[in-house]
Amino acid sequence: MSSGGFNRVIGLDVKRPNDIETPYIVRIPRYEMSDIANENASLRFVREYTTISVPRVVAINEPTDNPLEARYSVQTRGPVGFVYRQLLNVRSETPSRIYYLPGLDQKARHISPSAPFFVEHLQAKFPDRSRAGIPGPPKSKFLAPFKPGPPSQSTADVLKALFAAAEVREKKKTKSDIAFCWEEFREMTAELQADGRFKSMCFTLTHGDLHPRNILLNLSPDSHGSPMSVLDWNEGLFAPAFMACKPPMWLWARANEEEEDERHANDVPSNPENREIKEIFEQAAGSTYLQLVYQPQYRLAERLVVFAINGMNTTEHLQEAIDMLDE
Repeated sequence: MSSGGFNRVIGLDVKRPNDIETPYIVRIPRYEMSDIANENASLRFVREYTTISVPRVVAINEPTDNPLEARYSVQTRGPVGFVYRQLLNVRSETPSRIYYLPGLDQKARHISPSAPFFVEHLQAKFPDRSRAGIPGPPKSKFLAPFKPGPPSQSTADVLKALFAAAEVREKKKTKSDIAFCWEEFREMTAELQADGRFKSMCFTLTHGDLHPRNILLNLSPDSHGSPMSVLDWNEGLFAPAFMACKPPMWLWARANEEEEDERHANDVPSNPENREIKEIFEQAAGSTYLQLVYQPQYRLAERLVVFAINGMNTTEHLQEAIDMLDE
């Protein structure tokens, strides 16, 4: 099986005593910083709160004293539903990351199916979550049990708080007076709010990296390449709904080696087959998705949220911010 940039993925068929083969995948992180438990928390959450087909985590191994000499997780394989529509239907009171207390069986190395879910507000810092065994939720005043429901604060207020925290963090990190566009970001947020773009905006579940490399296909001769499962929920979190509405241009306007230009996402494909694919996808995604996906204001707002969460600590990030503000 082909692998991604952050994980090596190995297909595995296990034959049971009754001669029935059960398909699994083994995911081996390429980097020490990868948080296996965090991804598994997102997978469990999606399985419990949606019907999106995601792998079931059957085992994890954090120590490296094993035949693979690596950390890994073992997951099942199985079909994809209307992913975008369902992401928008799962809502949280707060913009947050998902965690849980795994309750590891040290002998079998299986995840406890009854482990509780927690969410950590996006305004929280990024503490060191490592501890003996499997990483769990960080000790944070922002940590709380997951509560579905309408937003407890506005998108604009969330962004302003994130900008303020990021500005302080970046100044401490770079120890310089470089202007990182934070004031311009606040003005842009105020304009979007005044224009009504954040009105009644919910915090919905997002994948964060919903690209072909993370969609597992069944390539058997009679399957016609049918999708089996959505992988890699490392970046899954609750965020403003427009964050779950990036257009999958790779379905109808594949740009080969170049990055797709989302400014042209709603252009009518010249190829009849691609036009049909786009129409079928939009029907599956639903009306809420279509209200958010193609408007340039939300495309730019998505970039605002990314900058607010990840910060800007390189000249490349700064140039991306300037280009966005110019547009």
